[in-house]
Amino acid sequence: MSDSTPSYIPSEIHLIASKEGVISIKHTLLGVTKRDGWFDLFYMVPERVLVKKNTDYQETIEFIRRFTEPETVELDQKNHEIYCNGVVVGMGVAEFAFYMWMCQRKLAGELPLNLDEDEFMCEYLEVYSKFTHREGGMFDRAEAVAKEGDIVAQKKWFSQRKSKVNGCIGSVLGKRLAAPFFVQSAGKRGRLSYEVGFAQEAIRLR
Repeated sequence: MSDSTPSYIPSEIHLIASKEGVISIKHTLLGVTKRDGWFDLFYMVPERVLVKKNTDYQETIEFIRRFTEPETVELDQKNHEIYCNGVVVGMGVAEFAFYMWMCQRKLAGELPLNLDEDEFMCEYLEVYSKFTHREGGMFDRAEAVAKEGDIVAQKKWFSQRKSKVNGCIGSVLGKRLAAPFFVQSAGKRGRLSYEVGFAQEAIRLR
């Protein structure tokens, strides 16, 4: 094990229900880095995710333990759902196509998407067309932005899709657990680029 690569071993998980309808989960982890030490990580997860009818404590623990493992993302192309470490996240067809597009870029080894340099609208429409009819509704609106909108309009459209996709994931997992699965930005203002943050090996299509 290299000094720069930490290895975390879960040892304890504590669940605390708050008045705001949120579960606070405390992981006590053993961190093996340049020196041995203990680290605490705190996660805030929507109560509706963890507390369901007939869900016992052990089932809740197993749910949380999924997110101490490396990220895995499965994309169900038939039902337009994604599975983040086995937890299903539903979204609209336009949003699913957006996430699929970003994952395909990662699988292809593409560099993070630069909105100023890449012809991104046509790329997205090609993916979107596989999941919906080419006429009507959201497809028509996206196509109009691609053909008639300037770069400002196209960037605005991209930001709206990204926010909606990340919102779908965050509403199910809670912001902290969802963060590794978000479409992320990197770089400085004016030179931002975008990609999914997990590795190629995390992605499975079905």
